[in-house]
Amino acid sequence: FTSDRYVFNTSWVNSLLNHILINGGPSLVNIMKHYEEDTAEYALAKVMWVYGMHHMADFYGAAPYIGASDGKVVDWLDCKTVYHLMIEDLDKSIATLKSADKTMFAGTDRIFQGDLKMWAKFAASMKLRLGMRLVNKEPDFAKTTCEAAFAAGVLTGDEESALFTTRAGGDDYNQGNVIGRNAGWNA
Repeated sequence: FTSDRYVFNTSWVNSLLNHILINGGPSLVNIMKHYEEDTAEYALAKVMWVYGMHHMADFYGAAPYIGASDGKVVDWLDCKTVYHLMIEDLDKSIATLKSADKTMFAGTDRIFQGDLKMWAKFAASMKLRLGMRLVNKEPDFAKTTCEAAFAAGVLTGDEESALFTTRAGGDDYNQGNVIGRNAGWNA
């Protein structure tokens, strides 16, 4: 923490940007490049991409949703466009994850232990959150989005919470591209 009170610190602004676009984004983009769009691997990476971009769009009012973290200069899209793209991507991911007949990353998934049905519920819950955030701007679209998210099946109780379980050794940070290693290759 490198600031006294009431002093603007650019690291506050850049930390979210760096966390999403530099630390995690390239691994997710790499996964999405190596898998077909109808695979559970792609869908799971897209869910995490939406998770990060949702925070970025809310924080900055826009986000580089398409093509970011790929080493290129890309356009920042307005928040409304990003929200609609995120909801569309979540719809595809929810359908893919719900229909997947396997467990992935069971030994390394520290949130749902590889249970793709739970990841589908997490994605539907994010869709519900995005829809609720649109209530005052696009009430009709928000209503249909929220109803569809709820119908898809959202997280409903404490036992379904998306909690990141910690390790006894305390080494819970991203150690050199954990996402890429979990996918079975180095990104």
